[in-house]
Amino acid sequence: MRRLSTTLVAKAPAAVSACSAVVYFACSEGIRDHMTMLWNAVHAIMEHLR
Repeated sequence: MRRLSTTLVAKAPAAVSACSAVVYFACSEGIRDHMTMLWNAVHAIMEHLR
């Protein structure tokens, strides 16, 4: 159990950093516009396949 705790503590900063980056990019205007375009494209394809 001690080894698992040490491993989790060692990897925690990287996980926090990755989560922070995801939140930052999800909140930025460019990625939001990109995701909207992607969603619209998927929606158009789904409508076309009906």
